[in-house]
Amino acid sequence: MKPAALTLFFGLTLCASGQKFIDLANVYWRTSPENSLLGTTDKIDFNTYAFDAKLPIVLNDKTALIFGFDVANNSINNVSANESWVFSNVVLQIGVEQKWNDNIKTIAMILPKLSSNFTGGIGSNDFQLGGVFYNTKKRSDKFEWKYGAYVNGELFSVMVVPLFGFNWQMNDKWKMKTMLPVNLEITRVMNKKWIAGFLFIGANASYNLSQQINPNTIYPTNQNPYMDKADNNAWLYSDIYITKNLVLNLKAGHSVLRKYRIYDKDDKLGLKIGPVNIGDNRFETPNLLENGWSFETRLIFRLPL
Repeated sequence: MKPAALTLFFGLTLCASGQKFIDLANVYWRTSPENSLLGTTDKIDFNTYAFDAKLPIVLNDKTALIFGFDVANNSINNVSANESWVFSNVVLQIGVEQKWNDNIKTIAMILPKLSSNFTGGIGSNDFQLGGVFYNTKKRSDKFEWKYGAYVNGELFSVMVVPLFGFNWQMNDKWKMKTMLPVNLEITRVMNKKWIAGFLFIGANASYNLSQQINPNTIYPTNQNPYMDKADNNAWLYSDIYITKNLVLNLKAGHSVLRKYRIYDKDDKLGLKIGPVNIGDNRFETPNLLENGWSFETRLIFRLPL
C-alpha cells in the first residue's frame, strides 16, 4: 500500500552501478485500458496524469532539509456506459534527513494532503495528514538495512504501515532493493544509457467525493461518500538516458488484487495495519474495475550526486 507521497519519498536517493543520484522532478502518464467490470460486458479505462518535484537543501554535512510536492489527476471511464469518475490529490512533503554517523541516517517527513474529486470547492473532509520516517543502517558499501513506519489519517481509518527492507548492490550490474510491504525492485544496468528491471508497487489511499459519482453504489442518495483505492502493480521497466540529466522511464505490467470501491462517509474500519483491516464491518460495495494491464510513460529530471 503505497500512497503517491511514498513513491517520491523512497525514490529520494537511488544507486545504479555504484552511482548515486536524485530524481528532482518527473511528469508521467499511466493508463490501464479496457478493463472488465464484474457481471457486465462494459469496458473500463483508467488514466493518471501526474507531476512531482522535490528540493533538498543541504545545511551541513549531516543535515539536509527536504521539500517537495506531488499532484495527480485520476479518471475511471466506463466507455460502454459513457460514465466517468474523476479524483485527484495534492501532497506536500516537508522533512529532514539526519546523518548520525557514517553508518546510520534517519529521514522523517510530514505529508499534508488534499485528496478529493474537488467538486463544489474544498472542505475539511478533503484534507488528510500523514507522516513517514525510516532509518538506514549501512552494513557495508554494498548492503544497508532500512526500517521505519508510515502513518496517515485516511477516510476509512488511521492507516499504519510498518516498513522493513534493504538495499543490496549485488555487483556492478545487478541491484535489489525492497521496503516491505510497499515495494520490491530488481535492477540491471544494461549499458551506460539503459537500465532495466522488475518493480512491484502497492498503493492504498482514500478520496473524499463531495457528490455521489458512482451509480452502482449501495448508497444512491448519499452526498458525501469516499473512495477506497487499493492498487498494486507488477511492472517490467526501462530507464533510457536521453541526456545526462533527462531520463525516459517506460513501464508495462499488470495489476494485482486491484480494488476501487465507494463507501458511505460513516462506514469505516477500526484500524488498518499494513494490508490488514481491523474491525472492517463495511458492506462490500461493487468494484469499479477488475484487474488488467497497465502502461506508464515517465520523463525524469535526474541529478547525479
